[in-house]
Amino acid sequence: MKSKIIYGIDKIVDIKDSVNKKTENLKEEIRKTSIYNNKLGQFFRKLYNFIYEHLLKHKYMIIPIVILLVLPPGLSILLGLEFCKNPVDNVPTIIVNHDNSSTIQSLIQMIEDNDVFDVVIHSNDDDDIEKYIDNGTAMAGLIIPEDFSDNLLNGKEATILSFVDGSVTSPSSAAKGAISETLGTLKSGYLMKLAEGKFGMTPQNAQNLISPMGYNYRFLGNPTKNMSIFMMEGIVLNCMQIAVAIASSFISEKKNYIKLIGKGTIIGLLGALSSLICMYTQIKYFNIPYRGTVLGGVLLTLLCNLGWAFFGIIINYSKKGNKVEAASSCGIVSMTMLFSGYTFPVLAMPQFFSKIANFMPNTHFITPLRDISLLGFTYSDVLPHVSWLLKFVLLMFVLVTLQFILSKMPKREKKLKDKDKKKIIEDIHEIDSNNGQLIKVNNKGGVQ
Repeated sequence: MKSKIIYGIDKIVDIKDSVNKKTENLKEEIRKTSIYNNKLGQFFRKLYNFIYEHLLKHKYMIIPIVILLVLPPGLSILLGLEFCKNPVDNVPTIIVNHDNSSTIQSLIQMIEDNDVFDVVIHSNDDDDIEKYIDNGTAMAGLIIPEDFSDNLLNGKEATILSFVDGSVTSPSSAAKGAISETLGTLKSGYLMKLAEGKFGMTPQNAQNLISPMGYNYRFLGNPTKNMSIFMMEGIVLNCMQIAVAIASSFISEKKNYIKLIGKGTIIGLLGALSSLICMYTQIKYFNIPYRGTVLGGVLLTLLCNLGWAFFGIIINYSKKGNKVEAASSCGIVSMTMLFSGYTFPVLAMPQFFSKIANFMPNTHFITPLRDISLLGFTYSDVLPHVSWLLKFVLLMFVLVTLQFILSKMPKREKKLKDKDKKKIIEDIHEIDSNNGQLIKVNNKGGVQ
């Protein structure tokens, strides 16, 4: 048994030596190639050496690199694939029809032809609507009463009862709008035919009689009413801010102030670079618009990430260097997106929140960035936000400096106390020249 183990170990060693030898031979062959010795090969060798010496060689830089340059772009791609389909359509719909007239058949055909609806069930039981919406088979439902066409023909109020699944906002909103549009079109068409037949009016005169006041509406910046265009960019960038704060909270530099600021700046720059990569990915591959100033967007991104990087360092100091607690506390960054009014308008919030919204960094970052993307804001439009974020960075910088100074003070006091204690010990451990005994001091400072 022992001999088999020794044989196995020798075999593993031989395989390792063989692999090392082949690796060295491969390196020698690569060094002999023209690509290795030309300018391009020299550039990549220098780039690799720089990355290894300044980043990979230092373990503390690996976590920030993974957090900042790998996770956020991956999240951006996943969200882009999930929300890349622009308007909501094919909402599963159930129709309960109690009226079999030709008018109602035309209405049902119009609903089925509408891209928003996907009629999955036809039924005669009203309870089926709640049943199929509850189990997720349908997200919208229509109940057509049996006297609908009679009321319509006799000039009485004809009502269709519609249901939408309010727990899913986007499909319910799309279904509600499409239902209103379809029924409005049917009602106008019916009244126009009635006016043409009974009063002998021309189609234009009948339309003017039925709808004397026309109107058109337009959604500026988001004509397709696409939720992904409205929300996705801000969600990704807010996750990026949390990642920057967490990465900075791992910084352990308590001796050199320049290195501390340098590490925080590097993490902020990496966060800004990753944010720009995420934005470019969404614009290039997922049809997220960007219509305004590029310089303004870059400055907003850079300043906000630098500010959150220094904020992470402050959290690290406040938690006495406990990285787990510091990283957990960085979740507070996500609250700034909610309080800024990005997901829910500030005008609809209580007055207290409308007052503090201006002090939220995301009020001056993701909100104006959305205005740049959708409304085409210029640099002069976002200049006040750039100025605010610059003040935010300077404030965080000052707080980091104060935290560093304060962290040094206890150590200085401790050194002075150690010096005093050493001096006292030297003084009291003297031999009494009269009796030859060692003078000792009790724990209260008295001589024994």
